[in-house]
Amino acid sequence: MGNKYSMLEEEKYFFDLTGYLIVRHALTSEEVSECNKTIDRYVDKIQSRSIENGGLAGRSEMLHGQSGRLELTGMLGWPVPHREAFRKLLVHPVIVSRLNSFIWKRVPA
Repeated sequence: MGNKYSMLEEEKYFFDLTGYLIVRHALTSEEVSECNKTIDRYVDKIQSRSIENGGLAGRSEMLHGQSGRLELTGMLGWPVPHREAFRKLLVHPVIVSRLNSFIWKRVPA
């Protein structure tokens, strides 16, 4: 068992199988609360992505829904202090440590 700043072999395997990674407990409840509070402030800016021509589902009948995906964009450009919670995510040590595991080039010994 590693620490929360190390990528586990199980995580690497999961990523290889699925193409994404779920890191449980990566954020503290305070970090989640800060993001949620800011999203609540900008809830009127949430827009639905168009589902015309299949939207993100393309031609897939299985993925086609009744409405478009809800999106809230521009968080990194919001005024201070509202953008800060999202900018912190870009350099969050739990996330960055895993990204480094994917891109780090190891030099043969």
